[in-house]
Amino acid sequence: MWEQIFQAIISSGVWAVLFCGLLVYQLKDSQKRMAEYQTTIDKLSESLKGISQGLDCIHRGMEGIIEVRGIVSEILDSVGELVAKKPASPGSRARARAAKG
Repeated sequence: MWEQIFQAIISSGVWAVLFCGLLVYQLKDSQKRMAEYQTTIDKLSESLKGISQGLDCIHRGMEGIIEVRGIVSEILDSVGELVAKKPASPGSRARARAAKG
């Protein structure tokens, strides 16, 4: 079969031979380039997975910080209420009068 194809190409002239040679070269080069592109795509996909995992970790950390911030706010509110309810000691009243007078 290949012999018949080559005979037909050769009988068509030099330009047909050059065209077919260039076509074969281009097809092989395209396959090589496609393999390189696929390798690059695979590497980028792996990098994106790592970035995605890092962002998930950061998101979980931020949620933890927000939760701790809420707890600290509740504690500060409770402490503020306790300080407001605490009666003044007799010694502090005397110091306040002495400072005024």
